[in-house]
Amino acid sequence: STRKVSYIVYLSDDDWKTADGGGLELYPAEAQVEGKRDVPGHTPSKVLPPVFNSIVFFEVIPGRTFHAVQEVFAHTKRRCSIQGWFHAPERAEGLATRASLRLIQSADLTFDHDEELKKLCFEDYAEKDSIRADLSFLRHFVSRTYTLVDVIAQIREEFSGTGDVILSDFLDEELAASITKLVVECDKRDRLGTGQPTPPSYSSGVCGPWEALGPVILNRYVRYDSTKAVEAKGDAKSGKLEKGRAEASDPRLQLGELLETVRAQLFASRGFSRLLEWLTGLPPPSSWSSEIRRFRPGLDYTVGCYRHVAKEGEVVIEVTLCFVDERPVETTEGEDPVENDNGEAAQDSGPSRKRQRKVNRWETDEYGGFEASMSVDSTTEGDDAEAYVEQSGSKSGEEKQGGVNVEGGDGSEDREEDVEEGLTSASAANNMLRITLKKPKQMKFVRFLSSEAPGSRFDISSSFKLDMKMVVDEAGE
Repeated sequence: STRKVSYIVYLSDDDWKTADGGGLELYPAEAQVEGKRDVPGHTPSKVLPPVFNSIVFFEVIPGRTFHAVQEVFAHTKRRCSIQGWFHAPERAEGLATRASLRLIQSADLTFDHDEELKKLCFEDYAEKDSIRADLSFLRHFVSRTYTLVDVIAQIREEFSGTGDVILSDFLDEELAASITKLVVECDKRDRLGTGQPTPPSYSSGVCGPWEALGPVILNRYVRYDSTKAVEAKGDAKSGKLEKGRAEASDPRLQLGELLETVRAQLFASRGFSRLLEWLTGLPPPSSWSSEIRRFRPGLDYTVGCYRHVAKEGEVVIEVTLCFVDERPVETTEGEDPVENDNGEAAQDSGPSRKRQRKVNRWETDEYGGFEASMSVDSTTEGDDAEAYVEQSGSKSGEEKQGGVNVEGGDGSEDREEDVEEGLTSASAANNMLRITLKKPKQMKFVRFLSSEAPGSRFDISSSFKLDMKMVVDEAGE
């Protein structure tokens, strides 16, 4: 590109306040990608409100200057602007490879904080006694329903046809209740999930082993680092608490420990590998990677990018266990007219009675936080930014924010499909496990979570890699 200077003229309502959101976020460049490329961090160094009749200028340097647009929290105000660029006579050499779009399109992009694949090797996997032991082990964690032969057969049949299944109420009821209670307490602790359009702090939920991750051109969320949990507990007991540390009684530490137990003890177990084999009809995985994530209202998302696309000859099963606050709320659906003795609507009978019903707000997908998959068109590879934006369904220009702009479903199903566009999505739901066969030329992302969402989305996101030779051998048989 020949762009040299970007300008934005703001024509928003003249009573716009910082609390109304919509600020221009300017991010510092951080050298954290293989020591070669600069990327933006997870927290802006400056947020400029869209003040009426003001103009903002900033230099455009690919790979050095990064900006985004904050969510608009005001319902009754309009954020309007005119954006443009001043161009150089010709394109500068060497800058194209550093552009944000190139980072999104790069399949080989790696970060220091990426989770490494760990080997899964169980020597006694084929022994009959190990099967009984695994069933007994699974029933300590997993709902007994998903260890029944008939249920497993039904799930396996569905997976063989779609490569995608959703298991509701997956964990044992008592274990799931403990996790859900802490999810609610964490949002209360961080003042998130109020359902009101209010600007959250960029440091919300960041404490001890919970660390914010960027870069914002690809994602922003908070991740639990189990290696720092022991250090945090030690500091809490000794009284050496610093800013950003958490007390031992902090629900965020307790929830992290509980989710880590599920991740490290269940997902890494022989029993879970066997359960995946039963449910999918595929060979047991040979390696895996996993992380515990929190998506905070008004802040977090992931973007579909090429580094998450399955490589040629790779067979990967993606497993996500999701937790959200699903407590129903009462809402006014409409009005019931007052009837007379004949069952007819009475004339001049005064005010109508409002109908109230309890709803689970996550089902509408209106607040984001849902997991979606998108097919990648081969024509989007390379320099064609417009093709990429069009294919991904993103907002264009300055308004692009929070990942890919995908329409949600109507809440009638946990998973919605748009065959024409090659899109699938799964609404955020409590204690829900999603198992997906990672398909070639398909990328997955979590939609930006609105500040009006019922609460945070917590999940354990895992990838299980299969031995290609075993897959081919079983296919041959």
